[in-house]
Order: sequence, then C-alpha cells, then structure tokens
Amino acid sequence: MKRLKQTSLAFATATGVLIISLSPASASALEEGPRVRHGGQGRAGMNPEHRLITPEMREQFREQNQDISEEEQVRLREARQARRDEVHHEMEAFVGLSSDEMQNARKSGQSMGDILAAQGKTEADAETFLTAQAQERVDMISEQHELTAEQQGTLQERIANFVQDMLARWFNK
Repeated sequence: MKRLKQTSLAFATATGVLIISLSPASASALEEGPRVRHGGQGRAGMNPEHRLITPEMREQFREQNQDISEEEQVRLREARQARRDEVHHEMEAFVGLSSDEMQNARKSGQSMGDILAAQGKTEADAETFLTAQAQERVDMISEQHELTAEQQGTLQERIANFVQDMLARWFNK
C-alpha cells in the first residue's frame, strides 16, 4: 500500500464524495495491515473451522431473526448482553482476577497461559472450564433455535476443536 502522508482520504462515489479523516495512528495502522487480537474469547484469529457455530448455522439464525419485532430484537440484544456479562463473571471467577487485571496483564505481554499459571491454574483446568462454557453455549443455542438433531450433533462435535484452538491460543502452542 502506498504510504499515507495525509490524515484524510477522499473517495468519489456515485452520489458524492466521502471524506474520511484519520489520525496519524490510524494511518499507521492502515499501513501495517489489520490487527489480529490474540487471547481472550474473541473470534479474531481463530481458525473458522474451529469456531463453535458454523457459518451456515449463523446465516440460518440471522434469517430466523429477520422478521421479529423491534421489541423482540431489543429483548434478544439485552439477553445476549446479560449472557456476555455472565460469561465475563465466570471467567473472572475461574481465573481469580478481574477483567481489568487480566487486560492489564495481557497488555504487559503475558499470555493467558502465563496469567492462568500465575493463578495456579493448569492447562487441564482451562480445558475443563472451556469445555463447560462451550457446552453451556450449545445448550443455550439448542433451546433458542430450532436445531435439527444433525445440527446439534455438529455443535457437539465442534466443541473439542473449539476448545483445542482456544487452548493453543492461550498457551501459545
């Protein structure tokens, strides 16, 4: 990519011109390419084959939710946020540190494996925790969506790959 020397870009579109202002840090990030987040429970950097939900299932869920009311969409968003909060609390309880403490440790260069080891947790403990978390998610998805027996089986089969991928990321394998 050509070096960015200006802090704004202009794109001509069919309906006008779009101007995007970039801070020097943003321009530098564009030059370096996309950032991939490692660690945590995010999906960035995870092998798509090892994600718990298949792309086909994700698309099916989107289609199922297209025709629901605005109130139902709000209720679903709130339920997802409540579940995310619950997962964060479970993670904090497992590790023995707050999210902020874990984030600060990660920023200082520690891997999740390092953090867990410092808290007396083993890779086997992490595997048990992640498997239980994934199983809870599969159970929740099975309840919320009309999954076929085949889809439920697919999710069950994907748990092991999902957990192994997370362990590899956490323990830098």
